[in-house]
Formats: sequence, C-alpha cells, structure tokens
Amino acid sequence: MERHILNYFEIILPYSVEKKMRFELLLVLIAGLVVCRAFISKPKDICRLPKEPGFCRLTAIKRYYSDARRKRCFAFSYYCNGNQNNFETKEACEKACLHVVQVTTY
Repeated sequence: MERHILNYFEIILPYSVEKKMRFELLLVLIAGLVVCRAFISKPKDICRLPKEPGFCRLTAIKRYYSDARRKRCFAFSYYCNGNQNNFETKEACEKACLHVVQVTTY
C-alpha cells in the first residue's frame, strides 16, 4: 500500500510543481508587460502635466514645458520640486512631446 501511494505522488507531484511554475512564470510575464506599458506611456503623460515651476524661490532656471492644448513648448522659470514637464531646451521638449516634423521647402 505504501508503494502505491509513493507512486501516486511521483506521478502527480512533478505535474503540480510544473503547473505551479508555469503559473508563476505567467504572473512574472504579466507583471513585466504592465511595467513596460507604464514606461512606454510615461512620456506622453509627462507632456500632459501642467506647468509647475516649483515652490522654492531661490534661483530660477530657464526651462521649457509642453502645453498639450496649444501643441507647443514654451519657456518658463523653473525653481525646484516641480513636475517632470520641464526640459532644458525647446528642442528636447519638442522631441519628447510634440514629435515635430520639419518640412523642408524648396
């Protein structure tokens, strides 16, 4: 009788361990996709944030922010602790948020 039970566990246990591992792998893959999706959509979300110069008024730095409504980048005075919608150059702002295509005319 003991041998019969042992054979039963030898057959069932590897299958259940394999099934558990597949389930855990599936969870890891789904979590990875969610994280990747968050990083991919992050720049668009940053570009929709309002202009936020920050609250410490010691030294202002000239930065550029994306105005999603007007579809342009504008200069503003950035201090500290604002949001991520601030770029060092207008070109960096446009590249990240507006995807401006330069049209060459002849």
